[in-house]
This record gives sequence, C-alpha cells and structure tokens, in this order.
Amino acid sequence: MRRLAKVARIAAKVVLVTLAALVLLVGVTWTFLQTRQGGELVRRLALPRVNAALAGRLTLGQLAFGGDRLTLENVALYDPESRLVAHVARIDVGFSPLALLRRHVDVRRLEDSFAAVDFFEARHLPFLIAINEFDGAPRHPAHAVRKALALRDNIPVITVDARDRHSAKAALIAITEYALNSLTPVRG
Repeated sequence: MRRLAKVARIAAKVVLVTLAALVLLVGVTWTFLQTRQGGELVRRLALPRVNAALAGRLTLGQLAFGGDRLTLENVALYDPESRLVAHVARIDVGFSPLALLRRHVDVRRLEDSFAAVDFFEARHLPFLIAINEFDGAPRHPAHAVRKALALRDNIPVITVDARDRHSAKAALIAITEYALNSLTPVRG
C-alpha cells in the first residue's frame, strides 16, 4: 500500500511539472508573438499557406499581434495575372484566442475600406456589399452602411453569416445574379 501511494505521489508530481512546463511554454510563445519578430514569423509562416489556397496572390506588409488584436498593414490582393485587385492600408481584427481555436474571427473595423469600393466603381465592375453578421458583432442596417460608404442606390447591400454554408451560398448567388444583370453583353 505504501508503495502504491509513493508511485501515485511521484506520478502526480510528474503530471504537475509537465503541466507547469506546458503553461510556461504557452506563456513564452504568447509573449513572443506580441513582438515584432513574432509577427514577422507568423507572417512568413501563414502567407505561403494562404497564397497556396488562392488563385491569385496576397501580400502583407506587416502583421502585429497585441493580445486580443491583430493588425494587418499594407494588405494587397492580386489576381492570377498579377493585377492589383484590392489594397487595404490597415485591417484591425479583434479576436478571442479561444474563439480562434474554434475558427471564429471577429473583424470589427476596416480602415480605408473605401479603396475597394473605389476600385470597382472606377472600372465599372459590378459589386455588392455583404455585411457579415455574427454572434456578438454590432448590427448595422443596410441603409446605414450604404450611407457610410456613400454608395449609389443601385449597389446591393446584403447581410450574410459567412460561417453558415447556406448564407454564404446565397451571397455568392446574389453577386452572380447582380453581375449577370449588370454587365452588358459583348457583341462579336
């Protein structure tokens, strides 16, 4: 019986030391990620994986991590022919690390979002605005978003929950139908 109790104490100590080491490792990693070098490491590791999933290419000038905030600076999206599609000077993303593990990212503010609207308008390309509505996010009515972005009345503003397959599918159908109805046929 004494031997069994001694083995149990040793096992408990091993488990506690292992748990303490794990907590220390997580803390050190978390702290490192909040440094400039940590942000650069994440950018170097994540960007190739993102670009492998895209037909075009995404560039990112800087990534900064600050606890529950992620800041992306100088973000540019290029099509497969290397033509610039969109550029955003700064994107601030608020998130909870636990929510991130559940694949939920909460984008609260996009500064300089007018660049994307200007891009499509300048080229007379059809586009719509999709308001991503998700749990805990502030709700903005379509007319308020239209006014804030100074959109013409013919530009659709829809709501979507990008996490929901059916909602995302409906948004894709809406932009496709809008584009097909907006574009003039090419005469050959």
